[in-house]
Amino acid sequence: MRNSFRKIFLGFLLVLIDIHIFIDILPNPVGYFLIGAGITELPGKFAAGNKAYSMAIFLCLLSIPTLFIPQHTIENLLSMWGIYFTLLVLLKLILTFYLFQIMMEIVKDRNEMKLENRTAKIFKEYMIVMFAIQIGIPFTMNLSRNIQSGYTMITTIIALILEVIFMVLLLSFRDVDDEGKESITV
Repeated sequence: MRNSFRKIFLGFLLVLIDIHIFIDILPNPVGYFLIGAGITELPGKFAAGNKAYSMAIFLCLLSIPTLFIPQHTIENLLSMWGIYFTLLVLLKLILTFYLFQIMMEIVKDRNEMKLENRTAKIFKEYMIVMFAIQIGIPFTMNLSRNIQSGYTMITTIIALILEVIFMVLLLSFRDVDDEGKESITV
């Protein structure tokens, strides 16, 4: 389990960090590929395993343009690229949802009550806040530039904090015992 969650963690790290020098130095497609590879190495069969793997591979292919187009350069949410990046964020949220489902199954199977409670709490907070942020973004078009900038700054900081909390949770899953289970067959 250590190796699979390490791959998933590294994948989310590549997706989170966006450094562009002509092209993305830490490419998102490689990150999504690592997430998919980590999911296939997880021990046991999980209901959300195939869905998470399929979503990771789909995002791997769909995120290829992010190699060349930095997300922070998109100013118009209703442009083709604005809609594309919004779609990427929503699909990543779905992937994270499936991954949380897998993580909840793992801790239930292993009777890790402390980690199960922590995972359930982070799951609720992460999904509610990230979904609320995505719902609020289209309404910012009607606000003044100053309020829009403030909203963007605050939600970016909140989203970054939640991503870090999620990634720390992923790291804590490296230590969960495998109990000799088979890998997920995808």
